[in-house]
Amino acid sequence: MVKKKNYRKIIISTSSFISVEAFLLAFIKKLSNNFEVFVITNLNQLSKDEINNYKKKYNFKLLHIPIKRKINLFYDFITLLRIIYLIYRIKPQISVSLNPKAGLLTSISAYINMINFRVHIFNGQIWYNKIGFKKKFLKFFDYLTFQLSNHILCESFSQKNFLVKNGFSNKDINILGYGSMMGVNTSHFKPNLKLRNILKEKFNIKKSDKVCMYVGRINYDKGLKLIIHASHHFANRDNIFFVLVGDNELEDFEFFNLINSQNNIIYLGHQQKVNEILNIADLVMLPSLREGFGISVIEAASLEKATIVSDIDGLKDTVLNHETGLLFEVNNKNDFIKKITFLLDNEKIVKKMGKKARENVLKKYERKTVINLYTQYLVDLCKHI
Repeated sequence: MVKKKNYRKIIISTSSFISVEAFLLAFIKKLSNNFEVFVITNLNQLSKDEINNYKKKYNFKLLHIPIKRKINLFYDFITLLRIIYLIYRIKPQISVSLNPKAGLLTSISAYINMINFRVHIFNGQIWYNKIGFKKKFLKFFDYLTFQLSNHILCESFSQKNFLVKNGFSNKDINILGYGSMMGVNTSHFKPNLKLRNILKEKFNIKKSDKVCMYVGRINYDKGLKLIIHASHHFANRDNIFFVLVGDNELEDFEFFNLINSQNNIIYLGHQQKVNEILNIADLVMLPSLREGFGISVIEAASLEKATIVSDIDGLKDTVLNHETGLLFEVNNKNDFIKKITFLLDNEKIVKKMGKKARENVLKKYERKTVINLYTQYLVDLCKHI
């Protein structure tokens, strides 16, 4: 990393390096033209060589803090002390955090260090579909992050409305442009018929077969049980396959016990080139129980794929219902299957939706435009120092 003289310092904190790699990298590169950037994240998934390559290739500094998603009071307290000390040493003018755990620890640390601008980006609430004490407990931590941050961003309009309804209302919550977390590179995510045929052959899927694809982390909050149920429903139609792409967050024996009995489920694991693998999909589904926005939906839309998503706050912003895809009642198995069946049986409508979906992404979520909005927002903050 080349040290920039007289540049403002900014830290960006996220729980997982996957977030950096998947949708923050282009933003951080752009930000490096205006700031000395320090990225705080969990680098346990990277080898030393990979970390060194990032440090050589990009003009920002990667700092390893093993933030864990799950709550562990002792471990989280030690992590908090490390972040407090790290921010004390760096002395940034701006802190930016996303993800619940990273947001909480960073907002506390930045507040203690009296950082001028403490920005938090809400990109989903863990407590959205919880009840009772657990909901109140998790909501309290998000509310603490909200109060300790002095600038709040949110990645979707419906998520903002949800937060306001739940008492997050004593300061402005801003949405840049039409929302999303850094948008989509539409020149990267574009349809490729030749590649579609090559990949179908690679995975032993016939050209005439229909593919319902899910892209994202594999866990129950993402609607995995609904997908398994749908695969059972369509088991007697041997030309329909359910393709799952993403990191499995369940115990291996639990996950493979769920899918091994289903011949129509293909699990591809984590894929580096999601823009390529999406080509084999006939439709993309995201039946989440909670979601901040749904980046995989607009990535699929950019490839002219019709989508089926849960009608929940955050996620419903990604689809124009009956125009670019379909909304279904959250966790409703029958409605989910009904919407899948409709799209599978109406190829002309699916193609029309796909065309409209890409037009919508080009209008609202082009990555360069979204990144410029985020970068300018942070640059403008420094004008007030």
